[in-house]
Amino acid sequence: MRLRTQTAVTSASVTATPPPPPPPIKEYTYGPPKQERVEDDDAEDDYNDDDNFVEDEARDYGRENVGPVASPYLMPYVYKRRFLDTQYGVRKEGNTFMIGDSPVLVDTSGDITIKDRLFRGTKGLWELLTRKNVNTEAVTKDDLKSYKKILSMTNSHLTQYQPDGNINITRGKKFREIIAPLFAKRGDVGSNPRYVASGLSINGIH
Repeated sequence: MRLRTQTAVTSASVTATPPPPPPPIKEYTYGPPKQERVEDDDAEDDYNDDDNFVEDEARDYGRENVGPVASPYLMPYVYKRRFLDTQYGVRKEGNTFMIGDSPVLVDTSGDITIKDRLFRGTKGLWELLTRKNVNTEAVTKDDLKSYKKILSMTNSHLTQYQPDGNINITRGKKFREIIAPLFAKRGDVGSNPRYVASGLSINGIH
């Protein structure tokens, strides 16, 4: 009887023992800043077709003031649409568009001025600056170069927009396929399957 009791306890204790947690996955190594801070998921799929609605008055105002290319990307900020990327892109503070630590000025042609530097406002660059789910077919290598330059100038990808801040990491597709490869050390991204799936040629962009 004593042996049976001991066997039952041992079996129950083995059954109740949880499996060990899986080891953390490290996909990229970065240059400075060396530390990284993990943020919540960017909820890239948390929207529906209703989020694309923009009133005619707002659409007309956008076309008149920021041009036909930039307008579809900036007018959704009036409605605080969930597909907008305010982590690695443009956000709205009051009546001012910001990215990182800097205001964003947009002219009637849709071109962008940040810290007195002018960037051509192409559809691809606006995709990168405003969307969580980027339409990669619209993005060129020049767009990626401009986007990386803007992030580096404004510290938009760093915590509290500080030059010595940690890299903000999310579980989202944009971080995995665009942000991480752009700021990884050379040689770290070419064979990464998640990077390759993005369809973007990010190697050699400095």
